[in-house]
Amino acid sequence: KSEAAVTDYIYWASKSEPGIKAAAYNALAQSGDPLAYPVLSAAAKESGYKWEPSGATEALINYAKAAAQKGNIKVMNKICKTLISKCNDNLNIHYKTAALDTYVKANGSAAMPYLLDAVKNTDSKYRNAALRMSIDIPGQEILTKWIEVFPKAPAYSKPDIISALGLKKDKKATTLVKAALNNADPVVRKEAAAALVSIEGKESAPALIAYMLKNNSEGDQAAAKSALMTVTGSENIDILLPVLKDGEPAAKKTEI
Repeated sequence: KSEAAVTDYIYWASKSEPGIKAAAYNALAQSGDPLAYPVLSAAAKESGYKWEPSGATEALINYAKAAAQKGNIKVMNKICKTLISKCNDNLNIHYKTAALDTYVKANGSAAMPYLLDAVKNTDSKYRNAALRMSIDIPGQEILTKWIEVFPKAPAYSKPDIISALGLKKDKKATTLVKAALNNADPVVRKEAAAALVSIEGKESAPALIAYMLKNNSEGDQAAAKSALMTVTGSENIDILLPVLKDGEPAAKKTEI
Protein backbone atom coordinates (compact mmCIF):
# COMPACT_ATOMS: atom_id res chain seq x y z
CA LYS A 1 0.00 0.00 0.00
CA SER A 2 2.96 2.28 -0.53
CA GLU A 3 2.27 5.71 -1.98
CA ALA A 4 5.91 6.67 -2.23
CA ALA A 5 6.59 4.06 -4.92
CA VAL A 6 3.65 4.86 -7.20
CA THR A 7 5.82 6.31 -9.97
CA ASP A 8 7.91 3.12 -9.87
CA TYR A 9 4.75 1.01 -10.11
CA ILE A 10 3.70 3.00 -13.17
CA TYR A 11 7.09 2.37 -14.76
CA TRP A 12 6.86 -1.38 -14.16
CA ALA A 13 3.28 -1.42 -15.41
CA SER A 14 4.59 -0.35 -18.82
CA LYS A 15 6.65 -3.54 -19.16
CA SER A 16 5.47 -6.29 -21.51
CA GLU A 17 6.14 -9.28 -19.22
CA PRO A 18 2.69 -10.31 -17.90
CA GLY A 19 3.85 -11.27 -14.42
CA ILE A 20 5.62 -7.95 -13.83
CA LYS A 21 2.71 -6.01 -15.32
CA ALA A 22 0.21 -7.90 -13.11
CA ALA A 23 2.27 -7.24 -9.97
CA ALA A 24 2.55 -3.55 -10.89
CA TYR A 25 -1.21 -3.25 -11.50
CA ASN A 26 -1.88 -4.90 -8.17
CA ALA A 27 0.50 -2.54 -6.37
CA LEU A 28 -1.10 0.46 -8.08
CA ALA A 29 -4.53 -0.77 -7.00
CA GLN A 30 -3.48 -1.20 -3.39
CA SER A 31 -1.94 2.28 -3.28
CA GLY A 32 -5.23 4.03 -3.94
CA ASP A 33 -3.18 6.93 -5.28
CA PRO A 34 -4.82 9.31 -7.82
CA LEU A 35 -1.87 8.80 -10.20
CA ALA A 36 -2.77 5.10 -10.46
CA TYR A 37 -6.30 5.72 -11.73
CA PRO A 38 -5.61 6.69 -15.37
CA VAL A 39 -3.13 3.84 -15.76
CA LEU A 40 -5.51 1.17 -14.45
CA SER A 41 -8.53 2.64 -16.20
CA ALA A 42 -6.76 2.62 -19.57
CA ALA A 43 -5.47 -0.93 -19.06
CA ALA A 44 -8.91 -2.28 -18.14
CA LYS A 45 -10.49 -0.54 -21.12
CA GLU A 46 -7.86 -1.95 -23.45
CA SER A 47 -8.63 -5.47 -22.18
CA GLY A 48 -12.29 -4.98 -23.03
CA TYR A 49 -13.00 -5.30 -19.29
CA LYS A 50 -12.35 -9.03 -19.57
CA TRP A 51 -9.87 -11.32 -17.87
CA GLU A 52 -6.32 -11.42 -19.24
CA PRO A 53 -2.99 -12.33 -17.60
CA SER A 54 -2.26 -8.87 -16.22
CA GLY A 55 -5.55 -8.75 -14.29
CA ALA A 56 -6.18 -5.13 -15.22
CA THR A 57 -9.93 -5.15 -14.64
CA GLU A 58 -9.68 -6.82 -11.26
CA ALA A 59 -6.97 -4.32 -10.33
CA LEU A 60 -9.30 -1.48 -11.30
CA ILE A 61 -12.00 -2.84 -8.97
CA ASN A 62 -9.48 -3.16 -6.14
CA TYR A 63 -8.34 0.38 -6.83
CA ALA A 64 -11.94 1.57 -6.51
CA LYS A 65 -12.13 0.00 -3.05
CA ALA A 66 -8.80 1.51 -1.98
CA ALA A 67 -9.84 4.93 -3.30
CA ALA A 68 -13.10 4.74 -1.34
CA GLN A 69 -11.18 3.91 1.84
CA LYS A 70 -9.24 7.12 1.32
CA GLY A 71 -12.45 9.09 0.92
CA ASN A 72 -12.44 9.33 -2.87
CA ILE A 73 -16.01 8.11 -3.28
CA LYS A 74 -16.49 10.03 -6.53
CA VAL A 75 -13.80 8.03 -8.34
CA MET A 76 -15.01 4.77 -6.82
CA ASN A 77 -18.55 5.48 -8.06
CA LYS A 78 -17.28 6.34 -11.53
CA ILE A 79 -15.30 3.10 -11.80
CA CYS A 80 -18.19 0.96 -10.53
CA LYS A 81 -20.71 2.56 -12.87
CA THR A 82 -18.38 1.99 -15.83
CA LEU A 83 -17.91 -1.70 -15.00
CA ILE A 84 -21.61 -2.24 -14.32
CA SER A 85 -22.31 -0.77 -17.74
CA LYS A 86 -19.57 -2.55 -19.69
CA CYS A 87 -19.43 -6.06 -18.21
CA ASN A 88 -22.40 -7.86 -19.69
CA ASP A 89 -21.36 -11.29 -20.92
CA ASN A 90 -20.34 -14.62 -19.43
CA LEU A 91 -16.65 -13.71 -19.64
CA ASN A 92 -16.87 -10.63 -17.42
CA ILE A 93 -20.19 -10.52 -15.57
CA HIS A 94 -18.30 -11.47 -12.40
CA TYR A 95 -16.63 -8.05 -12.65
CA LYS A 96 -20.08 -6.49 -12.96
CA THR A 97 -21.09 -8.30 -9.76
CA ALA A 98 -17.97 -7.16 -7.91
CA ALA A 99 -18.49 -3.58 -9.05
CA LEU A 100 -22.13 -3.61 -7.94
CA ASP A 101 -21.15 -5.04 -4.55
CA THR A 102 -18.57 -2.29 -4.06
CA TYR A 103 -21.07 0.37 -5.11
CA VAL A 104 -23.85 -0.93 -2.84
CA LYS A 105 -21.60 -1.15 0.20
CA ALA A 106 -20.55 2.47 -0.27
CA ASN A 107 -23.92 3.94 -1.22
CA GLY A 108 -26.53 1.85 0.59
CA SER A 109 -30.12 2.57 -0.41
CA ALA A 110 -28.92 5.17 -2.93
CA ALA A 111 -27.80 2.20 -5.06
CA MET A 112 -31.41 1.08 -5.51
CA PRO A 113 -31.62 2.05 -9.23
CA TYR A 114 -28.73 -0.32 -9.97
CA LEU A 115 -30.25 -3.08 -7.85
CA LEU A 116 -33.55 -2.72 -9.72
CA ASP A 117 -31.74 -3.01 -13.05
CA ALA A 118 -29.92 -6.08 -11.73
CA VAL A 119 -33.19 -7.83 -10.90
CA LYS A 120 -34.21 -7.46 -14.55
CA ASN A 121 -30.99 -9.10 -15.72
CA THR A 122 -31.38 -12.51 -17.36
CA ASP A 123 -28.27 -13.86 -15.60
CA SER A 124 -29.59 -15.64 -12.50
CA LYS A 125 -26.28 -15.49 -10.60
CA TYR A 126 -26.08 -11.72 -11.04
CA ARG A 127 -29.73 -11.27 -10.04
CA ASN A 128 -29.36 -13.32 -6.89
CA ALA A 129 -26.10 -11.62 -5.97
CA ALA A 130 -27.81 -8.25 -6.23
CA LEU A 131 -30.73 -9.39 -4.08
CA ARG A 132 -28.37 -10.74 -1.42
CA MET A 133 -26.53 -7.41 -1.40
CA SER A 134 -29.80 -5.58 -0.85
CA ILE A 135 -30.63 -7.68 2.22
CA ASP A 136 -27.66 -6.23 4.09
CA ILE A 137 -28.77 -2.62 3.56
CA PRO A 138 -30.24 -1.40 6.87
CA GLY A 139 -33.74 -0.01 7.19
CA GLN A 140 -36.99 -0.88 5.42
CA GLU A 141 -36.64 1.29 2.33
CA ILE A 142 -35.23 -1.55 0.24
CA LEU A 143 -37.82 -4.04 1.53
CA THR A 144 -40.63 -1.64 0.65
CA LYS A 145 -39.20 -1.23 -2.85
CA TRP A 146 -39.01 -4.99 -3.51
CA ILE A 147 -42.63 -5.39 -2.41
CA GLU A 148 -43.58 -2.53 -4.71
CA VAL A 149 -41.75 -3.82 -7.80
CA PHE A 150 -42.69 -7.50 -7.42
CA PRO A 151 -45.91 -7.35 -9.49
CA LYS A 152 -44.08 -5.65 -12.38
CA ALA A 153 -40.90 -7.73 -12.23
CA PRO A 154 -40.05 -10.18 -15.03
CA ALA A 155 -41.44 -13.65 -14.41
CA TYR A 156 -37.93 -15.11 -14.10
CA SER A 157 -37.09 -12.63 -11.32
CA LYS A 158 -40.13 -13.17 -9.11
CA PRO A 159 -38.93 -16.40 -7.42
CA ASP A 160 -35.64 -14.68 -6.59
CA ILE A 161 -37.40 -11.67 -5.05
CA ILE A 162 -39.58 -13.93 -2.89
CA SER A 163 -36.52 -15.88 -1.77
CA ALA A 164 -34.74 -12.63 -0.83
CA LEU A 165 -37.75 -11.46 1.17
CA GLY A 166 -37.58 -14.72 3.10
CA LEU A 167 -33.91 -14.17 3.85
CA LYS A 168 -34.72 -10.65 5.06
CA LYS A 169 -37.11 -12.19 7.65
CA ASP A 170 -39.17 -9.03 7.98
CA LYS A 171 -42.87 -9.51 8.73
CA LYS A 172 -43.70 -6.52 6.56
CA ALA A 173 -43.33 -8.91 3.61
CA THR A 174 -45.81 -11.45 5.01
CA THR A 175 -48.82 -10.31 2.98
CA LEU A 176 -46.94 -10.50 -0.33
CA VAL A 177 -45.35 -13.86 0.47
CA LYS A 178 -48.69 -15.39 1.48
CA ALA A 179 -50.24 -14.10 -1.73
CA ALA A 180 -47.36 -15.67 -3.66
CA LEU A 181 -48.48 -19.09 -2.39
CA ASN A 182 -51.32 -18.71 -4.93
CA ASN A 183 -49.14 -17.48 -7.80
CA ALA A 184 -49.64 -19.11 -11.18
CA ASP A 185 -45.93 -19.94 -11.36
CA PRO A 186 -45.10 -23.12 -9.37
CA VAL A 187 -41.53 -21.91 -8.80
CA VAL A 188 -42.85 -18.75 -7.13
CA ARG A 189 -45.17 -20.86 -4.96
CA LYS A 190 -42.29 -23.11 -3.90
CA GLU A 191 -40.10 -20.14 -2.92
CA ALA A 192 -43.04 -18.57 -1.08
CA ALA A 193 -43.50 -21.66 1.09
CA ALA A 194 -39.86 -21.56 2.18
CA ALA A 195 -39.89 -17.77 2.61
CA LEU A 196 -43.00 -17.84 4.79
CA VAL A 197 -41.33 -20.27 7.17
CA SER A 198 -38.33 -17.94 7.46
CA ILE A 199 -40.55 -14.94 8.20
CA GLU A 200 -43.28 -16.41 10.41
CA GLY A 201 -41.89 -19.65 11.82
CA LYS A 202 -44.61 -21.79 13.39
CA GLU A 203 -47.22 -19.11 12.70
CA SER A 204 -46.94 -20.02 9.00
CA ALA A 205 -48.47 -23.50 9.47
CA PRO A 206 -52.13 -22.63 8.68
CA ALA A 207 -51.22 -20.86 5.44
CA LEU A 208 -48.94 -23.74 4.44
CA ILE A 209 -51.70 -26.27 5.09
CA ALA A 210 -54.07 -24.24 2.91
CA TYR A 211 -51.40 -24.16 0.21
CA MET A 212 -50.95 -27.94 0.43
CA LEU A 213 -54.70 -28.53 0.17
CA LYS A 214 -55.08 -26.28 -2.85
CA ASN A 215 -52.14 -27.45 -4.99
CA ASN A 216 -51.83 -31.12 -5.83
CA SER A 217 -48.74 -31.10 -8.04
CA GLU A 218 -45.73 -33.09 -6.95
CA GLY A 219 -43.59 -29.96 -6.68
CA ASP A 220 -46.10 -28.10 -4.53
CA GLN A 221 -46.60 -31.07 -2.25
CA ALA A 222 -42.84 -31.45 -1.82
CA ALA A 223 -42.50 -27.73 -0.97
CA ALA A 224 -45.38 -27.92 1.51
CA LYS A 225 -43.96 -31.03 3.14
CA SER A 226 -40.51 -29.49 3.54
CA ALA A 227 -41.95 -26.31 5.01
CA LEU A 228 -44.37 -28.05 7.38
CA MET A 229 -41.73 -30.44 8.67
CA THR A 230 -39.80 -27.35 9.73
CA VAL A 231 -42.62 -25.72 11.70
CA THR A 232 -44.68 -28.60 13.12
CA GLY A 233 -43.88 -30.94 15.98
CA SER A 234 -45.55 -32.92 18.72
CA GLU A 235 -46.90 -29.77 20.36
CA ASN A 236 -48.94 -28.66 17.32
CA ILE A 237 -49.44 -31.84 15.29
CA ASP A 238 -53.21 -31.59 15.79
CA ILE A 239 -53.45 -28.77 13.23
CA LEU A 240 -52.51 -31.30 10.54
CA LEU A 241 -55.20 -33.86 11.36
CA PRO A 242 -58.11 -32.28 9.45
CA VAL A 243 -56.19 -32.82 6.21
CA LEU A 244 -56.52 -36.58 6.67
CA LYS A 245 -60.28 -36.17 6.72
CA ASP A 246 -60.91 -33.52 4.08
CA GLY A 247 -57.81 -33.38 1.91
CA GLU A 248 -57.27 -34.66 -1.63
CA PRO A 249 -55.26 -37.90 -2.00
CA ALA A 250 -52.06 -35.99 -2.78
CA ALA A 251 -52.35 -33.90 0.38
CA LYS A 252 -53.21 -36.96 2.49
CA LYS A 253 -50.14 -38.75 1.17
CA THR A 254 -47.95 -35.77 2.01
CA GLU A 255 -49.53 -35.54 5.44
CA ILE A 256 -48.94 -39.17 6.28
